[in-house]
Amino acid sequence: MNILFLCHQLTGGGAERVCADVANGLSRLGHKVAIMMDTSIAIVYPVLPDVQIYSCPERKGNSWIMYRIKIFWKILEVLKKYKPDVIVSILYFHATLAKLASMLVHKCLSLIHISEPTRLR
Repeated sequence: MNILFLCHQLTGGGAERVCADVANGLSRLGHKVAIMMDTSIAIVYPVLPDVQIYSCPERKGNSWIMYRIKIFWKILEVLKKYKPDVIVSILYFHATLAKLASMLVHKCLSLIHISEPTRLR
């Protein structure tokens, strides 16, 4: 099975560590796994060599909205190239973009969204 993880980065944060650990575990089980990050920051969490990594270019002065559009086009490009069976999104923003992009490639993909639980104050 082709599995694509969408996350912000693989540096710092518990969700990012979980992304790397689960991707490595699924790869060890024989699945074809890729991670797409919306940054090009150096990777801190170890990722197996057979896990493909895709990243977006640096923001470099782009407005917030233009950068988000670039992330969307990169997700669309990765979906066309990688052809995942399942997308695992770590943040809500990525899940929204992945759903829109999958509709444009005319493929009904399974989308799993993982988010931080709401904290009670």
